[in-house]
Amino acid sequence: GYTFLMTHASVMVYSAATLPTLPFDPINDFTHLGLLVEAPSVLIVRGDSPLRSFQDFLQAARTRPTRYGSSGIGSAPHMLGAMLTGTANLTQLDHAPYAGSAPAMRDLLGGHIETMIDPITTNVAAMQNGTLRALAISSPQRLAAFPDVPTFVELGFPSLVQTQWVGMSGPRGLPQPIAERMMQEIPKLVQNATVLQRMTELQTLPRNPVPLGADFVRIMQTELAQAREVARRYNIQAAS
Repeated sequence: GYTFLMTHASVMVYSAATLPTLPFDPINDFTHLGLLVEAPSVLIVRGDSPLRSFQDFLQAARTRPTRYGSSGIGSAPHMLGAMLTGTANLTQLDHAPYAGSAPAMRDLLGGHIETMIDPITTNVAAMQNGTLRALAISSPQRLAAFPDVPTFVELGFPSLVQTQWVGMSGPRGLPQPIAERMMQEIPKLVQNATVLQRMTELQTLPRNPVPLGADFVRIMQTELAQAREVARRYNIQAAS
């Protein structure tokens, strides 16, 4: 009863929605305790890109071949890109899947792809020093750390809200007293000064209030249903 799992939306939502088979049930095979932190994705270009704004990106993706990179087929960035391509009717926008964010970033910086969709976490420093420029972000509201980066929502795409969260779960059938104790400790953990400082640096932040127990499960169920619908609509299936 004292072995816990740091769960992630990339597995519990996006892999679960796009893999043809999964050896576990992401909802029912665990005792889900709480959502710790979450981070939005950003549509980014090189700092010297001629695409200076989201409107420039839309114009390019409607008039000439343009590619966006992601960390792979069925990833959260791919799902966000598919929704953007479909809802904005970006007929010239193609997806370039990579085996992770690092090789996609190498090709973006090398000029082999024009744009990339990626969680903000690993790109904060490059956005701050001008190596990368964010054209839009998938958070519900603008981030205080990047007040000039508009959200997809305010740019006219209300369905393009997406965050990748990290949560804590235990085994199925975790004794209730242990589950309750952990749910008491999780809000204290994410508000710990050292933890919060580091998470703020990465723009991977807790919700207020912290979703615990059944609230966390409802978030997971909603996001999984949405991801499955996106995968069905845009024919996205990850390799097993």
